[in-house]
Amino acid sequence: MSQGMSVPEIKPYKPLSNQQLLMLLVLASFGMLFGTLVLSLIFARLRAPLWPPIGITPLDSTLPIISTLAILVSSVLLHKALRKFESNKKEDFKYFWGLGVLSGILFLVLQTWSLGHWYLQGVRVSQHLYASAVYVMIIFHALHLIVALSGIVHQFYKARSEETLQAWTWVWH
Repeated sequence: MSQGMSVPEIKPYKPLSNQQLLMLLVLASFGMLFGTLVLSLIFARLRAPLWPPIGITPLDSTLPIISTLAILVSSVLLHKALRKFESNKKEDFKYFWGLGVLSGILFLVLQTWSLGHWYLQGVRVSQHLYASAVYVMIIFHALHLIVALSGIVHQFYKARSEETLQAWTWVWH
């Protein structure tokens, strides 16, 4: 090997804990369910002569775009917090973890606002497959994030192990 080149440090393989394995299985189940919902909407869209159907007001894209940015920022902040925890920088961990929680709450508020706006426009689940699919996907995603946010908030106060924090960030991502 030539001089000046360094070999990166290889960390030893660390098997998944039971908690991490359980979390991955739960996430895989959620992923399959959400994928089924998305595919049902895609198939309905492909079979429909007009989309969205007549009488259904499409969702304005502004709030969903801002919501997406909020959830991405939250994920980045939680990842940064996890790295701070690994480095034993507890105060920095709390700072970034707290900002990640606040960004997640902002995401849920924006999603609720978007869904409420659509509801106030008179769009109901019973009107059409489009409306019911959008409602189900938003509500399913919100429930998933409420569970994740509950665990993440709990970890803000009780963080003890890297594995537990990692598992909750997996749920959040």
